[in-house]
Amino acid sequence: TTLFRSVSQSRYTVDMESLSADIAASEVEIPILAIHDNHDFEVPVHNAFQITKNLSQHELMITNELGHRKILGDKAVIQRIISFILSK
Repeated sequence: TTLFRSVSQSRYTVDMESLSADIAASEVEIPILAIHDNHDFEVPVHNAFQITKNLSQHELMITNELGHRKILGDKAVIQRIISFILSK
């Protein structure tokens, strides 16, 4: 990872930290609905809190026991997405 970061930064003159989602979130100016699950073992739930703390307009939905993939087909999640879109 350190070698990849060094090569990428020297080759593309981009600070890899600036590509981090929580840092990039500070540039977002539209309303965002962030949805994350407490049992997502691929991306820990604390990442959702890190990202949303830098969003100026956001709602955060935390689900339980849906993991990283089941969240996409959950009826409550789908309904929340629809409600969010219709409210904007």
